[in-house]
Amino acid sequence: MLSSIHDDTSRDSDTITTVDPTTQTAIDIIRYVAINIREASARIKYLVQAVRESGAIDELTTAVDEVVIVARDSTKEINEIAKALKDTAVQVEGTVVAAREISEAMRHTAQQINRSA
Repeated sequence: MLSSIHDDTSRDSDTITTVDPTTQTAIDIIRYVAINIREASARIKYLVQAVRESGAIDELTTAVDEVVIVARDSTKEINEIAKALKDTAVQVEGTVVAAREISEAMRHTAQQINRSA
């Protein structure tokens, strides 16, 4: 925390320098920020170590690998189904063409029978 009492003198070797209150406040703030950075860094280091030791990262890696495999396999299956549907559509189209030809031939035959009768 910031000290409410400012040390308005700074000693460097044998010299004494007087610092105005505004500058001293800025110095105190910088020191406070530096302390907070050190503390946060230590907490992050501890957290990373705890996560690593917990095995959570390995579990996440395994889960991601499994999801990728499932997605790849699903994509292959969907692709195979799409190809089968396309083949079926082509066959249905061929059947429709053949049915039209048979229908036309039957109509033609029916007309011939009517004429003969």
